Amino acid sequence: MLVNKNNACIIDWEVGGILPYPVSIARLIAHGKDNENYLFYMTDSDKEFALNYYYDNFIKYKDISYEDYIDAINYFLLFEYCEWIMLKEKYQEEHEIHKEYYLKAINHIKNIENR
Repeated sequence: MLVNKNNACIIDWEVGGILPYPVSIARLIAHGKDNENYLFYMTDSDKEFALNYYYDNFIKYKDISYEDYIDAINYFLLFEYCEWIMLKEKYQEEHEIHKEYYLKAINHIKNIENR
């Protein structure tokens, strides 16, 4: 816990670590839905804004091209979708979310192939 006279902050280090740069933004985009009642509400324009903002303010200064950035994001998005398929297989239970992510994975593979 970090504390000063005005603030207190708890940091959960349970799964702390260094992840590749695309992980956070890919998770946000992969799990965002255009549904105001959903936990991660994001329209397609919100997702596009987040991708561009992240690149413009962080990634381009690392000499990574926009094309390489988008390629990396696409592969990490596929990982996020496939993670739910793996959980279905691991626990031998099927829920609507597994079907949803299976379809997302299939469509995402097709988009990657067509690039």
